[in-house]
Amino acid sequence: MDDLPQHHESVAKHAPEVWRLHMIAEPLVAQAVPMAEYAHARIDDWPSATDWIVERLLEKP
Repeated sequence: MDDLPQHHESVAKHAPEVWRLHMIAEPLVAQAVPMAEYAHARIDDWPSATDWIVERLLEKP
């Protein structure tokens, strides 16, 4: 999880098997920043992000 799009791109390049969640918890910033191109999802609140993370952890390999 990260708020900077370039970090998602780097992870996608070097560790493509890693799930990438783009999250900006500050609402004023979040509304001005588009989803990172290399992220799997964009979620900007902790309850929803927690659910998404748990779902990924429970997925069968």
